[in-house]
Amino acid sequence: MNNSARNRVFGKTKWSGEEVNQHFSSILRLVIDPRYRGAGVAADFCRAVCQHAITTRFVEGVMSMGRVNQFVVRAGFHDCGPLANAAHGAYGSNGQKGMFLQRSQMQSKMSRMNLYLLDRKEHGWMP
Repeated sequence: MNNSARNRVFGKTKWSGEEVNQHFSSILRLVIDPRYRGAGVAADFCRAVCQHAITTRFVEGVMSMGRVNQFVVRAGFHDCGPLANAAHGAYGSNGQKGMFLQRSQMQSKMSRMNLYLLDRKEHGWMP
């Protein structure tokens, strides 16, 4: 239930499952047909869902390609920075950094997971 970027933003290090469910909704995946990409459909859809279909105050988007495709920022989300990713500092049972993890880290510099956060109250979408 903990998320390093969320902890940084709110200054809190422990969240119960109940607290997360009460205050946060998450956008896990959004796939747009290639014929409609670049037309603003993703940002418009994301904004509409946050405005009309979600009841929590905060909406999180944890995305690996968010720095490349900024549709969540265009939808009104704030970039809260990278998550501490276990794969970027994980050690094997023998105390050695795993070869797969080193190779994966080098290959995925642009795909580091970032937290994007939208406050529905800030947008006037909550009473």
